[in-house]
Amino acid sequence: MITWSDLVLPPINLWSLPSQPNLTRNKKMATEEGNTDLAAQHEEMMREKSIANIRREAAKIDTSNPTGLCWNCSEHIGHYKRWCDADCRDTYEKR
Repeated sequence: MITWSDLVLPPINLWSLPSQPNLTRNKKMATEEGNTDLAAQHEEMMREKSIANIRREAAKIDTSNPTGLCWNCSEHIGHYKRWCDADCRDTYEKR
């Protein structure tokens, strides 16, 4: 799992790198590739978390109550349950 601390890279002091141009260029490119890899991993992690959150919320929805109203008194209660309280449930079941 990637954390925020994994995404923070120490700054590179280009002045302290060897004076050979190829080594400097390769070192700089390697760091940029590392940043890109970490950014891609972070993006994937956030996407997976978002999908998991949406699926968890969708699983809570009782599809047998698409209106979001209590089946007994028609009070707005949302899609997560059928009745607003135990009294409404008992009254509905007695019918």
